Amino acid sequence: MQQHSMENKKAIVVTAVLIFSMISSFVKMDFPPENNRPKVKIMSPENNSAFARNTMASYSIEVSDKEDGESKYQEIPSSEVFLEIRYVSDASKLPDLRKKALQKDPPGFPEIKRSDCFNCHAVKAKLIGPSFNDIGKRYEQNASNISKLADRIKKGSSGIWGDITMPPHPDISDADAKNIAGWILKYAVDPNVDYLRGTEGSFWFRPSAKTTEGVYMLTASYNDHGVDGEKGSSLKGQDIIIIKEKK
Repeated sequence: MQQHSMENKKAIVVTAVLIFSMISSFVKMDFPPENNRPKVKIMSPENNSAFARNTMASYSIEVSDKEDGESKYQEIPSSEVFLEIRYVSDASKLPDLRKKALQKDPPGFPEIKRSDCFNCHAVKAKLIGPSFNDIGKRYEQNASNISKLADRIKKGSSGIWGDITMPPHPDISDADAKNIAGWILKYAVDPNVDYLRGTEGSFWFRPSAKTTEGVYMLTASYNDHGVDGEKGSSLKGQDIIIIKEKK
């Protein structure tokens, strides 16, 4: 009887050691790093606030990302935060536009965000170089012009817009350059949409229609850096508010 008791104790000890070993191995396993979606918040203006026509509206945005850090501590560069300003003349279209905003950016815009394009260009205003809107108006949207602009993005150009010289971007792939060119020709010419870069800034509240029923939909967004070595792992965080015209 005593011998059986000792054997049972040994069996229990051996089993416990095996279980402990399995748990230790499980804990030491290398799991793929997790990427959490960024949290984006438009701090001002407030949702549903109203502005007088032809006045300047200021905005501020805060971004928090578990992996990348906090924009308020400059851990997330202001240059990686964007604000889409969309005038909507018919407010009944807002639900569909909100759903569309939740989708991924169209091809070309993520590439523009990652590049230095906004250092010299704005969507509607002229900076060092012409606005994307002016470029889109000059060139019809077709395969030939997309290839032409993509080639200039990669190789650089001069003399096309006066004395302005565009530096080459050999690090941008052929596919990304074509996506950027395609986005400029398709989206930058929309008169009801503008894009600004930065966590703070201002824009003119200038509804294009005379009616006071239209609204502005502001969409702040930030694409995080994803997981190292995993292409396509970047996640987009965003916040959407509506501002109206004072009646």
